[in-house]
Amino acid sequence: MSRLTIICVALGMILFAGCAQDPSSSDPGMHAGGPPPLRGTDQLRPAPAPARIETTPPETVAAAPATAESVSPQPVAPAPQPVVKTHTLQKGDTLWSLATKYLGDGKRWPEIVALNPGLEPKTLTVGKTVNIPAR
Repeated sequence: MSRLTIICVALGMILFAGCAQDPSSSDPGMHAGGPPPLRGTDQLRPAPAPARIETTPPETVAAAPATAESVSPQPVAPAPQPVVKTHTLQKGDTLWSLATKYLGDGKRWPEIVALNPGLEPKTLTVGKTVNIPAR
């Protein structure tokens, strides 16, 4: 079992045990409906005000004059993976076998899926052309 499962089970047992206690055996200040109701406003105290922090504005620095190069920044597109070749799926092909054949390791099959949007690993269609990434 994972640690998270164990922690959740333990927390549930603690909560269940707390809810299942007999009210007469619990804290004398508590009753079956929860804590006793407040009897007056003297028991309510406002929270202290948060401390005020003084900040000074940062120094301003004169900007360099704008040039044509600095005004229009060039958009940066992510570099696509280069396609070395394509493969037409045949009966019996799997992504694992394609990754082993073209990439040298079957564990690299997710790279083929990433390069082919809409490709479903569990339902490969015979005759479909698949892009193969660079080795």
